[in-house]
Amino acid sequence: MRVVLWAALLWTGIGLFFASQIYLMRPGIPWFVPLLIAMPHWYAWGLITPGVLWADKRLSAGRSLAARVAWHVPLGIGWTSFLIAALFLLLRTRATFVQFFLQTVYWDLVIYAVIVGVAIARDLAAQAALRE
Repeated sequence: MRVVLWAALLWTGIGLFFASQIYLMRPGIPWFVPLLIAMPHWYAWGLITPGVLWADKRLSAGRSLAARVAWHVPLGIGWTSFLIAALFLLLRTRATFVQFFLQTVYWDLVIYAVIVGVAIARDLAAQAALRE
């Protein structure tokens, strides 16, 4: 339960950080508008991160770092596409799906890469600690 609480705090903090950026870039809009834009996106990432980490754990077993990273290319496209489709259905924007996809896919692929990068770095640090 503690892990869930910390994860919720992490994703809330990230969402508030990016909502504040939207708020500061668009003077005069009420605070709830940036929250409505940013929070669903970051909470969606928070919800699928356990699945991403589970898939990474399955990939890491007996594979080289290069093979592990290579497997994340199609997985990253798949997870990111799933998230964008879910957000499109949830948010009901005025944009078409293609417009919404193209507006978000590049940033979301970076988010996926950061999540996986942190997981890989954590595993490599644990392996180095064991060797010492």
